[in-house]
Amino acid sequence: MLAAGKKPLGWKLAFGGPAALERLRINAPLVGFLMADAVVASGSTFSFAGWKKPAAEPELAVYLEKDLASGADRETTMGAIAGLGPAIELADVDHTHPTMWKARWPAISTNAT
Repeated sequence: MLAAGKKPLGWKLAFGGPAALERLRINAPLVGFLMADAVVASGSTFSFAGWKKPAAEPELAVYLEKDLASGADRETTMGAIAGLGPAIELADVDHTHPTMWKARWPAISTNAT
């Protein structure tokens, strides 16, 4: 995507709560990326055509003032936060799809155009 000229927007963490980690048998949240063309402006319309099980999920957006190096400590991370805001994730949560875990995050960033 980046090689094709798409602009990165940020990162997405999912399934970070203890119950989700246990249910999915993972030991850390899943991490995905978001692309700038995935943003749907307030007041816009959006088509769910072709989606199997669309969902709108409330999210908390964390705005960073600067990029963080891998392994940044808590103090550095807290110092990089410029603000917080509400967000809504539009996701196709068709868990029956055989490649759901491979396709979920890229599908979110590319379908929300």
